Amino acid sequence: MSTDRPARVARPRSEPPTSFVGRRHELAELKRLFESGRRLVTLIGPGGIGKTRLAEHAATAFEADIDRVTFVDLVTVTDPCSVAAAILDASAVAASAGSSPLLAVAEAFADRHGLLVLDGCEHLSADVAAVVDVLVSRCPRLRLLITSREPLGLPGETVLVVPPLAVDPSGVDGRGDRGDAARLFIDRILSGKPRQHLTSTESHMVDDVVRELDGIPLAIELVAAYAKTTALADIHASVHRWRLSADDPTRQERHRTMRRSLDWSHALLSHDEALLLARLSVFAGGWTLEAAERVCADAALAEPAILDALTGLLDKSLITLRHGVSSVRFDLLGVVREYAAELLADPDRAEVVARHRRYFLALAEHTDVPGESHDPARHERLDVEAANLRAALDEACRRGSADALRITAALALHWRIRGRFAEGANASAQALEAVPETASGARARALATHATLVFWTGDLTRAKLSALEAIEVARVVGDRRAHAHGLARHATAVTMAHPRDAQPALRQAVRLAREVDDPVALCDALSGLAMSYHWQDDFPRMIEAIQRNDEVAASIGLDSARFWTAWALTHRARLTEGPRAAWARAAEMAALVNRDDALVRGVATEVRAIIDVMAGHPARGYAIADAQAARSRREALRWGTGMLRHAMGLAKVALGDFDAARDLGEGLYAREQNGAGYLAWHAQEILMLAALGSGDPGAGRVHAERIVAIADHLGNRRADTVARAGLARAALLERDLVDADARAQEALAACVRHGWWVDALGIVEIVAAVAVERGQPDRAIRLFAGVGAARAQRGLVRFRSEDPFWQSRLDAARAAVDPPARARAEAAGASRSLEQTLEYASRGRGSRKPRGRGWTGLTRMERQVAELAAQGLPNAAIAAELFIAMGTVKNHLAHIFGKLEITNRTELAARRDHLNRVSS
Repeated sequence: MSTDRPARVARPRSEPPTSFVGRRHELAELKRLFESGRRLVTLIGPGGIGKTRLAEHAATAFEADIDRVTFVDLVTVTDPCSVAAAILDASAVAASAGSSPLLAVAEAFADRHGLLVLDGCEHLSADVAAVVDVLVSRCPRLRLLITSREPLGLPGETVLVVPPLAVDPSGVDGRGDRGDAARLFIDRILSGKPRQHLTSTESHMVDDVVRELDGIPLAIELVAAYAKTTALADIHASVHRWRLSADDPTRQERHRTMRRSLDWSHALLSHDEALLLARLSVFAGGWTLEAAERVCADAALAEPAILDALTGLLDKSLITLRHGVSSVRFDLLGVVREYAAELLADPDRAEVVARHRRYFLALAEHTDVPGESHDPARHERLDVEAANLRAALDEACRRGSADALRITAALALHWRIRGRFAEGANASAQALEAVPETASGARARALATHATLVFWTGDLTRAKLSALEAIEVARVVGDRRAHAHGLARHATAVTMAHPRDAQPALRQAVRLAREVDDPVALCDALSGLAMSYHWQDDFPRMIEAIQRNDEVAASIGLDSARFWTAWALTHRARLTEGPRAAWARAAEMAALVNRDDALVRGVATEVRAIIDVMAGHPARGYAIADAQAARSRREALRWGTGMLRHAMGLAKVALGDFDAARDLGEGLYAREQNGAGYLAWHAQEILMLAALGSGDPGAGRVHAERIVAIADHLGNRRADTVARAGLARAALLERDLVDADARAQEALAACVRHGWWVDALGIVEIVAAVAVERGQPDRAIRLFAGVGAARAQRGLVRFRSEDPFWQSRLDAARAAVDPPARARAEAAGASRSLEQTLEYASRGRGSRKPRGRGWTGLTRMERQVAELAAQGLPNAAIAAELFIAMGTVKNHLAHIFGKLEITNRTELAARRDHLNRVSS
């Protein structure tokens, strides 16, 4: 593989502070296994044998040949559900909305030629095996290196036993070199000393010591650490007496050796060092000096003594030092942590654990300060302390403490920013279940957190339930901030299906968020309000809400809120200006895309794909949407998948693949007919266009009527206009010119009124086709030419599948006039501006028979509705008979009463009877 770019190494630790000694045979064997095609290798051995250092060194040695090395420390992970989340933390990958951490990991490594090292898996063996099994099957170029005290037991796993370091002076290479165990001991005791050699007697002592230590690296490190203050002869004598001491006969020899080395080292500690070592076992994933002082200090161990005790433990190799990006961190090796935990007994354990919980609760709440919660440094600190925060949350849940609710509420925004929606939703649900249901501000905020996180996974039902409960509890306890968050989230969930109904509550949430000065709640409420107007295609009010939202979001760096408004503005541009303007907006939107968030990538791809379709590249649009949809479906992202189906359906219509378009439309409608109304009407739009494109006006009319019903429910005037344009095309196919022209003019007037220029161009072609059928070729040519010029100016291309239909109408008009007249008409039409073309298309309504007077002024559908209503059928029965919505029946009756100048059904029946008598 090319190595012109360096591999990136992701690991939750800095480089080890001491040199790596030995293991030439093991490193060579690992290299051979991976080069021979083995993808899963597990290093096994007892604690302290050196598995972690070997894996770290191997990863560093191999990194030049692969894209990326990711090192994951699982030693401190206690929750089986957190294995995949820990991999996400280490690999700097964010799970998208609705995505499980496991699926996010699988996607992140799907095409990556990398090495994933999972360190310390023995306590989570079955859960690690489940994750590894998925990664092996879904990530064909990924190699995995596992360290554990036992194999995972998976097919294809290669187990490599890590032995002790060689203690034989003849060496491992057969050349008479000193054994690796002695080399390690000598390296450590001479480190930093000017003298670089030992006497013959001292060399023999070293050989005896490492033999007594069974060549176990950690035991050697611990004993060698005392060479700074203890003579080698005294160390030799002390260690030699081990064999005479009693020990647990049930332990294996290497375990007994490790235990003896820890006991020996512990016995030499000062009181402060011994007490601190035990207390440090409560940390997960390391700690800072500040954390050690806050958690471990009390009357028995004064805070000023902590630094000296840490230094002593560091000198004795009982703790390790890591230099992070912004701070120095200490840590315990797994086997030392186990030993230290045994030393920490109640009641001291309970008190230290409580201080640990309170410290990390305070850290989380310090990040959750309105107006300051988007400070990147604060969130980086939370990333580093992820294991400690999980441990604090788990402990609070075990105790049923309200601290669990406070931790989840404080981490709400962090989970959102990092895209860990599923992780946060599960954690908040765990906390809510563990803590007694007593009304409190913490409970209200945790409920609002849960509502927000499950909303982004696409679970509207749970989102609304948790948000309603958050509002209720917040009102009881008077927590107005929690009330604002709960109200914003509930209204946003409602707006997916009922935008008009949700808007008053969203406006109330905006006011409340301003009153409590919470910019995140304000962004949620404003973006929810903006999206509610987007679901209605009400662009003027949408822009007003967007402008207010972007001001707040920009001030706190909330790019996720800014992305959604940029996405909505891109859709507006494609409908009001055309593809060229939409591409410019799409470029602005792309700058805000979180590449690790599959939901955001999905909806960003949707709008780009639709622009491609409009610009005459439907195959390309379908391809990019289909590729993203595969990922979206894998991660069960409801909204992202639905949006992409919309784009794919339009692309298939444009390509003339109407069967595929119908499949996409039907699948989308089945999923969203009782969910997101915006997607439901677009599903019916796809079905309507497919029916009309394939020459089936009856089916097209049915789908158009369904759009009318959905539009009425949403309060979406554009959806209603698109449906009326579809009904006009259906009437044109049926050669009902009165109905076709009337509906086209109604739709055109709405487009002009609201600025939907792209929709208007398609409607003008209907008007032009009516003119052809009515013997007005000059008018038709001018309209077709005007539409062509407007499309060319905006980079808009008619659907390829519709070209034959409209071209045949234009050809008929051109054939009906002589060449000079044709040229004049074409020139006149092409020279008009878009506004002039639309105004010209709206003229000529006086040339048709006026609507609204008499039975003959009714459209075909209106006549059918009138006949059934005159027979006494109620609206529901008429709707069932004609396969239309009840709301549509109501609208038709209003038009009928107006045209016939009557006010009720009795008059309608009388008018029908009178007409029947006259005609007979």
